Amino acid sequence: MKEQIIALLNTYENAAYLISIVINIIISILGLVPSVFLTAANLAVFGFWKGTFLSFAGQAFKAIVSLMNLGFYKESDFHYMAVGYKGHTIYVVNQEENKTLGQGGFYSKDDGKTWLQSQLNGLPQTAAGTIAAHPTDENMVGISTPEGIFVSKDNGNTFERFTRKINTTTFVFQEKSILFAAVENNKPILIKQSLDSKQEEVLSVPKLDEKDHIMYMASNPTNEKEIVIATMNGDIFMTKNNGESWTRLASKGKIF
Repeated sequence: MKEQIIALLNTYENAAYLISIVINIIISILGLVPSVFLTAANLAVFGFWKGTFLSFAGQAFKAIVSLMNLGFYKESDFHYMAVGYKGHTIYVVNQEENKTLGQGGFYSKDDGKTWLQSQLNGLPQTAAGTIAAHPTDENMVGISTPEGIFVSKDNGNTFERFTRKINTTTFVFQEKSILFAAVENNKPILIKQSLDSKQEEVLSVPKLDEKDHIMYMASNPTNEKEIVIATMNGDIFMTKNNGESWTRLASKGKIF
């Protein structure tokens, strides 16, 4: 299936971006083809970062269709939502009660047909920053807080502290580690921490403006050395070598 999509995108090169988004919407409506095939085709045709961006754009349209199908469209705005790279379990934190979900954390293992409430035991009574799901372990989900990152291995029912107490701003799961950004001594830091040993590896951070911090990040699930970060001031940087060197992609929200 991936090969057929690649052939289609290459044949109609001038309209490839639009075709990819349309295919994503069709997948959402019909559910006949796993979206992983389209993501793989996007990466093969457009390269990792353009392919990833295009997949995200398609997923945005797909999300609107999916929310309509699930009955949440114009009813809930999930600011906290996560799903693993190869998983199908959907995690949401619902801030306003609707006809289907109450307030709190919920997860679905059947594409939103049914939802179970996560108990969120062990989480501190502080504001949540980021929610992320493990790329392959569908039972593992994490939430960042001003006190650090807390990880659950049972679909969000019980959480345990994973990092030391540190003000984390964002994080992503990698297969065997967590990559997170934090603020320490008023300076941004980037740390990769093993899920097994919890050993920390400090990565270099590109030079940022004073008082600027890392607010978003993405890690290539097929090549973990490739990382993109975005800052509070709208600067975007990319590394292909685990932080040894960084390339600036945007400055104050303007893409080069």
